[in-house]
Amino acid sequence: MSSLENLVRLHRWALDEKRQKLTELEQLLRTMNQDLERLERHLDKESEAAATSLEGTLAYPSFVAAMMERRKNLRNSINEISHSADLAREEVNVAFQEFKKYELAKANDDGREAKKRARREQLQLDEQAMQAHIRKASGER
Repeated sequence: MSSLENLVRLHRWALDEKRQKLTELEQLLRTMNQDLERLERHLDKESEAAATSLEGTLAYPSFVAAMMERRKNLRNSINEISHSADLAREEVNVAFQEFKKYELAKANDDGREAKKRARREQLQLDEQAMQAHIRKASGER
């Protein structure tokens, strides 16, 4: 295995790792956004329920305070994860560029080798054809 093949494999592996990390961050971000939406819906339902009963009206302010703190924490987490995902996207882009650089170098190297091989084969065929022509011209068969 050539050193270029090793470099291509190494950079493909690094790219795959970075893509996996980005995918996990994006999934976590989706989950947290869904949690935030559920929290908002829950707040709306509890607001309606508190309006219909005296006990609900009395307990509602402490419930709202706790939910607002939870919402704030969720939004902070979403912002942090979003920032991490942005950084991970940049890492994926850099890793992809590195991978492509080595992949193109290997493709160019493979192309040069194929041309050399084709030229050698053509030279052998030319030599065989010349030998056949010489034998035919001298009367050999």
